[in-house]
Amino acid sequence: MTVSTVVDHNDYTGNGVTTSFPYTFRIFTTDNLLVTVTDLNLTETVLTLDTDYSVTGAGGYSGGNVVLPSPLASGWKISIARDLDPTQETDLRNQGKFFAEVHEDAFDKLTMLIQQAFSRLNIFNRRSVKVPEDGNWVAPRIADRKNKLFAWGDSGQPIAVLPPNASASDVMIELAKPTGAGLVGFNDALTYPGGTVGEGLSRVVASTTTVSDLPAPTSGLMGTSYNVNGQTIWADTDAFGLKYNKVSMLMRHLALLGQGGTREYARWADQVIYEDTFTNLSGWTGSSPTAMQVSANKVYGNGNGGNSGMSHALSAGTTGKFRMRCLVNYVDTGGSYSGGVFVGINGGTPGSAPAAGLSDSFGIYFTYSGIQQMLNGVASNTTNTTPASAGVYEVTISADDKFISVTTHNTNESFGYEYVVRLARASKSCNNIVLFNSDARQLTGSSIQSLCLGVGSNATVKSNFEGNYPSIVWTGDGTNDFRIVTPAGYDSRKARPAVMLFHGNGTNERSWATNANYDKISKAFVADGFIVISAAVSGSYSTWGNISAQACYYSAYRTLMQNYNISAFSVFANSMGGIEFFNTLISENLGVPCCFVGTSPTANLLSCYNSSTLTSSIKSAYGIASDGSDYATKTSGFDPVLKRPDELLGIPQLWLTASDDTIVLPSENRDIMMKLSAISTRKISKVDGITGGHSFDVTPYLATIVNFVRTYTA
Repeated sequence: MTVSTVVDHNDYTGNGVTTSFPYTFRIFTTDNLLVTVTDLNLTETVLTLDTDYSVTGAGGYSGGNVVLPSPLASGWKISIARDLDPTQETDLRNQGKFFAEVHEDAFDKLTMLIQQAFSRLNIFNRRSVKVPEDGNWVAPRIADRKNKLFAWGDSGQPIAVLPPNASASDVMIELAKPTGAGLVGFNDALTYPGGTVGEGLSRVVASTTTVSDLPAPTSGLMGTSYNVNGQTIWADTDAFGLKYNKVSMLMRHLALLGQGGTREYARWADQVIYEDTFTNLSGWTGSSPTAMQVSANKVYGNGNGGNSGMSHALSAGTTGKFRMRCLVNYVDTGGSYSGGVFVGINGGTPGSAPAAGLSDSFGIYFTYSGIQQMLNGVASNTTNTTPASAGVYEVTISADDKFISVTTHNTNESFGYEYVVRLARASKSCNNIVLFNSDARQLTGSSIQSLCLGVGSNATVKSNFEGNYPSIVWTGDGTNDFRIVTPAGYDSRKARPAVMLFHGNGTNERSWATNANYDKISKAFVADGFIVISAAVSGSYSTWGNISAQACYYSAYRTLMQNYNISAFSVFANSMGGIEFFNTLISENLGVPCCFVGTSPTANLLSCYNSSTLTSSIKSAYGIASDGSDYATKTSGFDPVLKRPDELLGIPQLWLTASDDTIVLPSENRDIMMKLSAISTRKISKVDGITGGHSFDVTPYLATIVNFVRTYTA
């Protein structure tokens, strides 16, 4: 065949539906194409063969098709161009046989390479700056052009000129010089002119303050607090400044915050979005169109028993990320009834009806006896066996790299009505969203309503429904477990403040929903608009700030920053969580938080070890001998009160401890850490007058806690 056309590329615009795009020229093999897409921001991405697209028609003479796994978004551009390696691989031997097609293929490839070269030259010509006049111009020499701007002379020739003094160009050039770093650095031994950044820093950075320099508590300076009409008041002074020897740690945190374009939440616009308010069941496939019924935008049972399910294609397989939220109106009439409501996923063919009895499905199942896990047709209890109370439940299904998480909670936010289940991500294909309602009460029974789905990311979905209620995800990294709650109104396109919760001895990331005191704290932050994340080492809940604990909270911190749009980051710690936080911070495994709040927080590892209630768990956490003889060796470097005070990085602190706490002694934990922290912290305080022992009721102090954190994250 001849090469009878000069066409060597095709361009198309997506419509949100089409997945197959023809190319109208010849290629020899499937890897002879360069396929690129351009989004609405004009960002161009080169697609990968067999991952992002497949090719038909290779080796033929009339072209073929480039097939995408999902429709090209509306308005996006796709370019398909022939891309051959500039090689000649046909080996013709002397006196060998003459095969016309072999020769013609070699000539065809040479012609195609010429076309390829012309195409790229044409692109270069279209994008280059053209000068119509003739001229043989040469740029100035290095010595004449360095640290200057490129300009044109009165004859149109290139010249080098100095930028205007103190202009943005002048500043950038000065900073780019080898000496530029010295213009923005700081040395506390130097004196800086008034009004400069250096002069400002010199007033807040102290270089010689030690613990012995601290004033007595009666002097009313930092580290001292008062209770006035029930409000905690602290005294300030400029007598002691802030010392930040760990600036690199802060910069690393800022760098992570700056990676917005690489984070999952930033990909919300890439999602294939589906939203359904259920005016009917179009878009859903069941064993029959009447597997369920719709009334007033709610999906009810329709008397079909085990065949009461319908599915909507998801096509996320065992690796794809997605997020779905919907509401279930759970009706409790006080008696038993047959059937129930299910929300989940299955691994069937995308768009096909779910198997009878949900034998291929995984998710959450609402029945008269409670809320259970459903896996492959078998219902079993979740970690929470509390019978469900009537009301509207918010269900979130989220898939990330490690887990498929299915959570639900009563939207009245009562304590005890949170139910969670999850599976390892690779263990179940997520090919369909499955809804099932076999509630025999039909239109008087429980119902499903208001669903939204995003495929391609576990960020929030651009939907009117998405942000109406808090949402819960139970996930992890394979070694550590995380519980993440986003507040009502959270939109991954808009930054929110976050709080990381450090748990106490013997509790875990789920305790912030199952422990009454913990639950109050978590919900108080969420109600005020904070994202809340709690973490724990899987199966090990008495870690006392050891290496495993530090790695756990570092992983949780990265999960938070990479997957959620965070404007500010703070820390709350209960009991053992105090030492866990301080050790994680000092070991540089955590970004610098805006502030720290603790209830009965620990800070003195040796004091806790000497508390008979805690000795055994600390021995286990650090592998200490039964007789304690190697305590000093095993815990070396892990006691926060033995660290340098400036390692605390000037973080504002609020301490809430009961005067009658006999497990974690305030005098040996709070008081010592407050005095040490006062070297670098101008805002450090405690709430006086608390009683109730180590696990005092936090209810009277919730507003104080949230308002303190809000002050430093506004």
